[in-house]
Amino acid sequence: LASCGLIWEYRELHEFEGFEWDNSQAQTFDFSISEDGNYNIEVIGRHLSGFPFRDLKASIHVNGAETMLEGDLIIPVIGDDDMYVNEGGGDFWDFTFPAFTSTQLPAGKYTATINHTMNQNPLNLMMEIGLQVEKVD
Repeated sequence: LASCGLIWEYRELHEFEGFEWDNSQAQTFDFSISEDGNYNIEVIGRHLSGFPFRDLKASIHVNGAETMLEGDLIIPVIGDDDMYVNEGGGDFWDFTFPAFTSTQLPAGKYTATINHTMNQNPLNLMMEIGLQVEKVD
């Protein structure tokens, strides 16, 4: 487990009680960047088998002392072949989606907020949503 921490600058997942994500509960992640550089910021998560939507629509906002990033995301879930497009095991399907790639960030503290923007609310069969920040060489 210790070696996994060397891969990411930050990684955290929030689990949804009852596998429901209500959009009145935006998920907030506080993290620090240790040194100036280029970083990938990825939305990570897990849904259950039966998730009925082809895409997960979401928004992300990242704020720091000198930086503000915003984006609308369309995360692919079901492909043209009607199969889940992500890594699966049993009833669980994990995804990683690049929200911002090779983005210059200064060292400092940041807050990221992720929320779903789907028409269905609460969004059923969502198990977790998270954030992963990785330094790009």
